[in-house]
Amino acid sequence: MNGILLKATKLISQLTGRGNSSFSNFIFGKWELSSYHGRFINPFNSALQSGNGYLYLFKSDYTYEHYSQGNLDERGNFIIKGYSKSGKKGNFIYFENIDLELGFNISENKLSISYQVGLEEGKVEYQKLQN
Repeated sequence: MNGILLKATKLISQLTGRGNSSFSNFIFGKWELSSYHGRFINPFNSALQSGNGYLYLFKSDYTYEHYSQGNLDERGNFIIKGYSKSGKKGNFIYFENIDLELGFNISENKLSISYQVGLEEGKVEYQKLQN
């Protein structure tokens, strides 16, 4: 019984926290991977040509789909939360299928998602294709 209550409480808190960021409305749409940087990625830094098939599709019901080389390889829910700590502000995106806190930023038609695993950091950048 406690397990069910804990899961229900977690789900409610996730659902109510979905749109707490000013970026919520801007993230919806189709995004294509344009570059990546980081030690866990081989090669270390790379730019990709358009039409590469690495896409995120963020929907207004807070579900997403991820495609690798045009093939659907992941789907689920996502949550956006803002934070303010020590005078710094930022945003995090949480995917239900990934156990990482991912920082992100949107400027014009560019989505940057940053991650940190231990002391290692990386960043992937996406270009918006359509709303």
